[in-house]
Amino acid sequence: MPSKPSSKETQFAAPTSLSSMSRRSPLPSSKTPAWKANATGRNSNSIREFLEKSYKETSGQETVKLAIHALLEVVESGGKNKEVAMMTKDDGLKQLEEAEIDAIVTEIEAEKAAAEAAKKGPPKET
Repeated sequence: MPSKPSSKETQFAAPTSLSSMSRRSPLPSSKTPAWKANATGRNSNSIREFLEKSYKETSGQETVKLAIHALLEVVESGGKNKEVAMMTKDDGLKQLEEAEIDAIVTEIEAEKAAAEAAKKGPPKET
């Protein structure tokens, strides 16, 4: 089974408000629709499908968490394989530290584990 690719091969954009940032992708018809969230590059279709199911209007931190969650769907786990930057009107571009990414990855994995445990229900006694 092939390993998941490095996240350096995938780009992701999810604005916290459309007035602050707009990501446009030209179509063959020369139309350029605006996206609320989008991914480009290797495995972008998988990330885009995840975003279509998961995207909600969020704050900056929740948007970063969504971006990392989307990347976890297609790349190896852990912050070492991810580079995440956040761009805002006020602060410009900010590269997240590996420790920040690891903390968010841990939070996402804990949420996944809790959801999985809730699906299984309480342990059955015999």
